[in-house]
Amino acid sequence: MAITLCIACKSDPEKKESTTSTSIRPDYIAYQSHISMAEKHILDSNYVAAFKQYDTAFTLVKKPLAKHCFTAMQVSATVDSLDHFKKYSLEGMRRGLLPQYFKEDSLLNGYLKQKELYPFIDENFESSNKIYEESINTFLSDTLYKLTILDQKWKVHYWDSLARVDPINKPKYDSLYNIVISDIVENKLIPLIKDYGYPGERLIGASAVGYDPNDSYRRAYVQNSAKIILWHYYSLPRQKCDYNDLFWEEVTNGNLDPGHYATFIDFQARKGADTICNNVKIYDQHFIVTDSTRFDEFNTRRAQLGLEPIEERNKKYKRGQKACKEIKEGNFKHIKLFYWCG
Repeated sequence: MAITLCIACKSDPEKKESTTSTSIRPDYIAYQSHISMAEKHILDSNYVAAFKQYDTAFTLVKKPLAKHCFTAMQVSATVDSLDHFKKYSLEGMRRGLLPQYFKEDSLLNGYLKQKELYPFIDENFESSNKIYEESINTFLSDTLYKLTILDQKWKVHYWDSLARVDPINKPKYDSLYNIVISDIVENKLIPLIKDYGYPGERLIGASAVGYDPNDSYRRAYVQNSAKIILWHYYSLPRQKCDYNDLFWEEVTNGNLDPGHYATFIDFQARKGADTICNNVKIYDQHFIVTDSTRFDEFNTRRAQLGLEPIEERNKKYKRGQKACKEIKEGNFKHIKLFYWCG
């Protein structure tokens, strides 16, 4: 099955930056490590310590992620650091956050009203948002959108429709969808990554995803388009691990979220790739392993990505469950870790 898609429809798209620059290279793993530590302190209700970790993390990179800006704003409001609140609100708007997102959040909205900061937000939004828009690689964004539409079309056709109404022939539909998703990833997405970088938030911006802001799940600020395509790709068994070095490079370049990378590896290992590739070992990012005797093994690998230990990941989940219940009862005032409801 041949799939045609133009990925050269812009005369001078932004190519991946050279890695031979003599300037100091941002340390995205260290950034993620400080974010993980900040979230640990939030879990322990130690907001001053969390505030200090965000302050350190944001000095390490030029483009902190939108969700981290949002949480840093909440923590700054909680410890009543007005200067840092302003700093993180500017940083957040430069990463795509809109004033309406602040109004939707009980904690941020309350602080903005208390300190009479909405004029500050209004005065700085246009210039901050311009910085955000200019940071977007529109060629990469537009091309990824086309790939996403193509993937969703055939996923719905084969997996969500035919395979469900005709389960006896599911292997046939898996095989047909495999042709489609393999072409999308191997012939289109991977060459795109090699040329321009992984199309994550730092290259194509964040999206506000989720349900109504008053619902239990509320809103998250992420960039999941390429991740979902690769989830679909690795949901089928792969007899090769050709792209893992490329993915790792994109993690260290700051384009690929370490948690997304860990999930790709988890999918590969669960589908048998660990028998082909010696370096494919799970991080337990996507799949929950209840055997606590393996936690040290996972945590060692996770630390290399700056990710939190399994115990803290599980604590986030329990905190989120509690937040779900409280939100349904009318308490919307929570510092967001963007893990489940919490």
